Amino acid sequence: MKQVHVFIFTIAFTLLCNYAHAQNNDTVSISAPTLYSKNIPYGKIDYLVYNKQAKDSPAQGLYLVQIHVERILYKGQPAIAISQQWDGRDTVLHRAYTVLSATDFSTRLHQTSWKGLGYSSRFDFDDRTVIFEGKIADSNKTKIISAFDASFAGYNLNWHTDLFIFTRLPYRENRSFRIQFYDPGFGKPSEEIYSVTGSDVLRTDAGKKINCWVMEHTGKAAGSYQKFWIDKKTRLVLKEEDLFNNRYRFKRKLQVAENG
Repeated sequence: MKQVHVFIFTIAFTLLCNYAHAQNNDTVSISAPTLYSKNIPYGKIDYLVYNKQAKDSPAQGLYLVQIHVERILYKGQPAIAISQQWDGRDTVLHRAYTVLSATDFSTRLHQTSWKGLGYSSRFDFDDRTVIFEGKIADSNKTKIISAFDASFAGYNLNWHTDLFIFTRLPYRENRSFRIQFYDPGFGKPSEEIYSVTGSDVLRTDAGKKINCWVMEHTGKAAGSYQKFWIDKKTRLVLKEEDLFNNRYRFKRKLQVAENG
């Protein structure tokens, strides 16, 4: 009888361990059908972004990121337009205009310019063409176009619109997301893992409590990471903490828009 009890206990323990392992390894490979299609957050969202040498150091390099998500028709088809403008102390550091398909959130158009690069680029995913304006080395053009061509090998999402894409993920405790991301102009598509590591409560300046998912992404450089606090109700990213090149970067969503 003792052997039977031991045998039953062993089976139960094994099943419990397997269940716990499965719970901790709930990985979803993101494709169009897995993305949340309802309650798209149209409108304006602003973020304050700043760097720090350490978490308790003074803020450096403050800038404002303004994001506008709109419902549009693009070439006669329903689409989502995402405009971004990044303002520094007295200049525009970066602009981007991205059009996503309203059905699967894939990229149809991506226009971008960075002050520090000295050129702008236009990626047309329908025509599969890239147009550059400004001074850019031929070798750089070749790399960018090669990566762009490689992006058509499979389904991927636009990494430059990650804050919007994160509003579409099917969040759940202990769940990880395997996402094929592509940031036009900055390397080839790559598979990235984002993991829900728990829940947390953030407070607004008025003392309101907001229940959030906490999601983390490990960078390729040793010690680098990204950490996001996502409102469980609105699915918006309220806070982001990054560490790369031994420097911290923070994003904090502003609660009041400048123009209402």
